[in-house]
Amino acid sequence: MDPSNTCESSVGLTPGVNKLSSEYGKIDQAVHGEGLFGARILLLVLGVFTFFYHAVQLVNVPDEVEKVIREEMRSLGSDEVIDQEELVAFRQEAAQRGYWVYGLTAVTGLVIFLLGVFLYRAPVLFVVTGLILYAGCVACFAILDPESLSHRIVKHVVVLLVLSRAVQSAFAYRHAARAAQGKISRSWADIRAVG
Repeated sequence: MDPSNTCESSVGLTPGVNKLSSEYGKIDQAVHGEGLFGARILLLVLGVFTFFYHAVQLVNVPDEVEKVIREEMRSLGSDEVIDQEELVAFRQEAAQRGYWVYGLTAVTGLVIFLLGVFLYRAPVLFVVTGLILYAGCVACFAILDPESLSHRIVKHVVVLLVLSRAVQSAFAYRHAARAAQGKISRSWADIRAVG
């Protein structure tokens, strides 16, 4: 690379500008670190809430299945004969589905919590992973039970918007961290904007 093409040599900047650029990177990293702090809190709270909510649902699967069976029996007439083998098979299949759905969602909540705990190790990867996991859970529940989505649509949209903003903060934090380490050179316009 020809040194005459660099910003420092073409305008005659002194090495002090590199120090200023490094300080700007630290300030920029601190500002975007605050955005990551909010993302961390969101991932922690979201993970804890998701885990405990679905863990309780997991424990209540047998009661939920029995409730569905009672409602179906009420909708049938009193003169209808219920095949006990089909009832047992339905009970087992419904319980198995409930255990899978609520179990996987509880594990997803635990993973989202752990992403929040270790967020600063790989901010972009962990925030994007959290966003994908949360969006995937919302999509799965929308397919399984569309009514549940309609009741909580505002909450889901807000969380997805905040997580998408956290992705932007994570990218900015990573960029600022690399700039502070000198891995990314700042342009003259960035340096001039600081001073």
